[in-house]
Amino acid sequence: MKQKKIKPIGGLALLFFLAMSVGCSAIRTMTYSPITATVSPTLHPTIRVEQAISPPHALLVTATKPGRLEFVNVDLPLPLGTAAPKVVGVKVCYQIEASNPGSTYITQTRLTEMTTPNEAPIMVDDPTDQTALGPTCYVVDNFSVSPCGSVVLGLGVVFGSTDDKILIGGITLMFGQ
Repeated sequence: MKQKKIKPIGGLALLFFLAMSVGCSAIRTMTYSPITATVSPTLHPTIRVEQAISPPHALLVTATKPGRLEFVNVDLPLPLGTAAPKVVGVKVCYQIEASNPGSTYITQTRLTEMTTPNEAPIMVDDPTDQTALGPTCYVVDNFSVSPCGSVVLGLGVVFGSTDDKILIGGITLMFGQ
């Protein structure tokens, strides 16, 4: 009796099949690179945002003038699909290098939604100061929102010295029912 050989499914075909059968609702988290960040427009911008040299995939935030609250904004594209997922949490990984510990920190974690160019409603606004020198991560997960537009993570930063640095690493959105 001759045995029939079964051909293995190619890697891309298998991934496509799994993506089609699982759908958007099975996605529980999405992790983003912070190097796509932009600084929010202000009349007197006092921070500089650039890709870090080491590690090269982190975002380096420094100040040209200490003491002023500024926002670093990172676009967080949502997964494609017919049903928009509910966002139930955000995790931010960071490291602070400060000459005076506690004087440089992340003071606000904000999620906004952009649809029309004339408004960006705030969906989540957590005022908890993140002062750990790190590297470390924190989670804000006391909410559930269903965005209809693009989602932007805003990190409010305060610098105690122009020599201080904040490195932003991976950013993860968590999805739920």
